[in-house]
Amino acid sequence: MHYFDNEAAWEAFRAEAESWLGTPYRHLQRCKGRGADCTLFVGQALLDAGLLTRLEYDYYPRDWHEHTRDEYVLEASHRHMRDYLRPGLEMASLPVGTPLLRGDWLAFSTTERRVTNHCGLAWPCADGGFQMLHAINDRGVSFTPLGNWWLRRMTRHFRIVIAEAEVAAWASILSFIKYSMKRPAWAALPRRPTRSFYRSRRSASRSSCWSRRCKRGFSSVPA
Repeated sequence: MHYFDNEAAWEAFRAEAESWLGTPYRHLQRCKGRGADCTLFVGQALLDAGLLTRLEYDYYPRDWHEHTRDEYVLEASHRHMRDYLRPGLEMASLPVGTPLLRGDWLAFSTTERRVTNHCGLAWPCADGGFQMLHAINDRGVSFTPLGNWWLRRMTRHFRIVIAEAEVAAWASILSFIKYSMKRPAWAALPRRPTRSFYRSRRSASRSSCWSRRCKRGFSSVPA
């Protein structure tokens, strides 16, 4: 179940992420209004929105992707998805080309080495399509159309989902609530005796009394 299907959850994250708009691009920075790079912008926005519990990163040069095939961005992202997502949430890895949903985390390679060196968030447009919210050179945190140039260079597609155990627990709670609503609380209480019940009790009592009198009467008659 997609976490951002919940309207309140989405609005909270949307407000936090969009508050970074205009922050300039600064390598290895994550300070709103002062500077952020692509990965730390996404990480800090998730942290400030309460979806991550911790954010760690190691030093790497700005042009690291020109000198190695090591996947620094993917490795760091995977570690945070595995260890630091808020309890009850998981990051699902989806095939590239899966239809986008709001808030999806997208990774790209802009180099010939095909090393993942950029990331951003899928963001809904007013026309029903998608754009990308990311931190990029010269423009900082801004919106960019998700055109074919970016889609051809996408390397990974991730989505925050509610953990299966959490879904099962909520399903059980909702099932109980629905059952309780269909069956009023007073239905479980003992029913008030009806008028016919009292009549049957009185009739049984009279029959018992008459039987006792008859026995006493017969026992007093001499043989």
